[in-house]
Amino acid sequence: MNKVITLPNILSSIGIIIAINAMVFRQYLGLALTLVFIDVIIDYADGKIAKFLKQESRLGLLLDSLNDTIGFLLAPVLIIGAQIEGNVYFVLLACLYVLAGIYRLYREYTLNNKTHFTGLTTTASAVLLLVLFTLVHLTSLSHQLVLIGLFILSSLMIAKFPLKRLF
Repeated sequence: MNKVITLPNILSSIGIIIAINAMVFRQYLGLALTLVFIDVIIDYADGKIAKFLKQESRLGLLLDSLNDTIGFLLAPVLIIGAQIEGNVYFVLLACLYVLAGIYRLYREYTLNNKTHFTGLTTTASAVLLLVLFTLVHLTSLSHQLVLIGLFILSSLMIAKFPLKRLF
């Protein structure tokens, strides 16, 4: 029987709480972005610690998947959506991004490949999307670049190219 209360599961749960707070405080761009990037670090750490301590579990996999969905799919589009109001194209592409990410997570967990990912990870997609949005937000670049970014990142998440696991 797998233990429920383990350090990796606690970290994943904290990541979920941080991701939810990123969505709650999405109007405060700096805070929301900081929370997502903290979640990236936690997401990386929980998996490494689970492997190191041999505490991988089905609950841990579920918590990690929920954290990926909330923190790296929903939170980024809600944060950006709070800044880009009333753009129907953004709404459609945000839905595409979330659904592509969910499909990618499903595919990754069913393949369970230990040497490489298939397609761009949700974590990498979120980081790239938020960096792109931040650059657009801080400069005079067009918000249309964010729409293009959403489409490209959605495509890369569902693509079937191998991406070597770095860690």
